[in-house]
Amino acid sequence: MGGRQSAAKIKAKFLPRPVYEIAAELERVNLAQLPGTGRIAERLGGVASGTLRVKTEGVGRDELLAKLAGRGEFI
Repeated sequence: MGGRQSAAKIKAKFLPRPVYEIAAELERVNLAQLPGTGRIAERLGGVASGTLRVKTEGVGRDELLAKLAGRGEFI
């Protein structure tokens, strides 16, 4: 299978309030071969295409999870 593509974008603003955004665009990417997946790669398989966006804001685990927003689109 040819033509694997991946892209990632991370944006963080710390003032006046911390905001974190992550965006990824995947096209025919082998999920098990993505860098930084660690042990997750053991549970991933196949090829993905799509878009993933995640945004959250705040400080501390509870606040970050409470403000978490996401969007996903895979084909």
